[in-house]
Amino acid sequence: MGKKNRSKYGRKWGNAFVSTDLMDNVDGRVQKHCEPCCKEKKTTPASFYCKHCREFLCLECSSQHNRFGFMSDHKIVDWQTEETDEDDVDMFDYDQCELHGACVEIYCEDHDVLICAKCAFIDHKKCKNANQIDEISMNKTIEEFQKQITICNENAKEIIGSFNEIGFKEREEVRAKALKMKSEECAKIDIKLEGFLSAIESAAKDARSSMNHELSAVSNIHVELEQWIRSLNVASKQGLTDKCFILSKSLRTKVMKHEEFLRQQNLDSTSLSIHTEHMFKESGIQQKHDVAVQVNSSDISHQNENTKPIKNTVIRKTVSLQRQVTLSVETYSDNEDPFISGIDFLEDGRLVALDNANNKCLVLGGNLHILGQPFTFFTKPLDICAYKGNQAAVTSGNYIYFLVVDQFNTTRLIRKVSTSASYFSISRFNRSGFLCSAYRDAKAPIREVDFEGNEIDFKDLSFADIKFEFYQSFSAYAEQLGIIILTDFDSNKLYMFNTHTGETICVEDKRIQGPRQVVIGSEETVLVSCEKNSSVCRINFDGQVLQSFEVEMQHPSALCISIDGTKLVVSNRSETMRTIQQYELTYTLNK
Repeated sequence: MGKKNRSKYGRKWGNAFVSTDLMDNVDGRVQKHCEPCCKEKKTTPASFYCKHCREFLCLECSSQHNRFGFMSDHKIVDWQTEETDEDDVDMFDYDQCELHGACVEIYCEDHDVLICAKCAFIDHKKCKNANQIDEISMNKTIEEFQKQITICNENAKEIIGSFNEIGFKEREEVRAKALKMKSEECAKIDIKLEGFLSAIESAAKDARSSMNHELSAVSNIHVELEQWIRSLNVASKQGLTDKCFILSKSLRTKVMKHEEFLRQQNLDSTSLSIHTEHMFKESGIQQKHDVAVQVNSSDISHQNENTKPIKNTVIRKTVSLQRQVTLSVETYSDNEDPFISGIDFLEDGRLVALDNANNKCLVLGGNLHILGQPFTFFTKPLDICAYKGNQAAVTSGNYIYFLVVDQFNTTRLIRKVSTSASYFSISRFNRSGFLCSAYRDAKAPIREVDFEGNEIDFKDLSFADIKFEFYQSFSAYAEQLGIIILTDFDSNKLYMFNTHTGETICVEDKRIQGPRQVVIGSEETVLVSCEKNSSVCRINFDGQVLQSFEVEMQHPSALCISIDGTKLVVSNRSETMRTIQQYELTYTLNK
């Protein structure tokens, strides 16, 4: 009959609990419902039991363990062979003294430590509150800790559940709308429906892929918490309050660390927001569709070939720059003189910068000084682009590195992918990929590259045999307008390619001399560093140069702007004086 005194209570739905047991008996056993199906208010008989998840599963749900890598090692058995809880309490060696190997018998309240008799005699003779564990009133301590660890574990399970449900809501919304309109446009909807669902599933897959390392960390915490809770429950059922007390005191610090980590995993970051209304408008059912997905962001755009760009007819504000910090990049390394080839703002305001000369990735604070230890590449890093959750993508010729920077300023490599083309600059394109500019490539000067290294050509854009050498072009993408910006250093030009209409604007102006890095600014403008005349130009999407700012350095190159648009950081590639500067941007309404 399952586990003895088993406290499985089903799955929570809203404010109610749905039972996972069927009322009829099978061979003297109570038939179980599939627990994941119960969450969807389905009563599917269980066929299997996952010993790792400790859940009953139907055939369809059990197959999910083969789809997701982090569940591939789970042990699936027939539901009737579910084993009972073992009688022994796993103490994880916390009932043994670390110094003497003897049994823990005493709790010293003065030092808040569990000790053996030898420890008590040697180090705690003067302690006034060192008592035998079996003499201590411990029920309140155990009860509070059991509540704490249970809440922490439920948080871990909730985060894991939210990862696994990415894309489910969107698929159901699209399906419901398709069925509602099927009577009027049955033939069209049937053809397009699978395409819409495929686009959503592809976006959801990319979202899950980009968060694999967070999910792995939470899954490991979940496994550990499950083990601890099981031992506490077994000890509690057997009335072994001394063992419960030892576990509560010994695991408290670790659980607090898990709590802090789980608090940083914002549940909203696992939601997938896709507006589907444009897919079902009479005139909007098109052969081509582009679904842009952004996790944990309100800056989401959804485009099809009928979407028209927003014309930037009026610029209502002017910008002024005020220098705040200037720092020589020589302070960044004792070896070869650093060269900052790429820089970008993380979501929390820190900066990530590439030292191309020394193969390093630096984390910089508000004063532009290094935080933590630099990360070292095996190849030359070229350009960097920050994205969701303090992660960053770095180009290095035929390789793209994916990094993450934690709260302690430690940079870790998530993965490294190879590409067929060689890329210099990298910037965000949509939730599923990046915009990369290629060099020495006769086929195309820019491509979309996804998280797996897959390269996608822009077939509807004409590049008129544009080809660049190494370090001659940077690119950026204005997602709301669907416009790609490409700089051309040698010809002193900017190109603006409209991905909706296929139109191209070539920007030429005497103030644009040697354009390098380009970033998307506020007020529907772009900022571009101009190396030959040591300036930064501000340009609208009609191709008009609105302002030109002289910067106090020679040959400005790498450029980035903060998320709120109030800070601009510039570095240069001068042979004599390489510096990095931070400016404050002030916006003034035109009169």
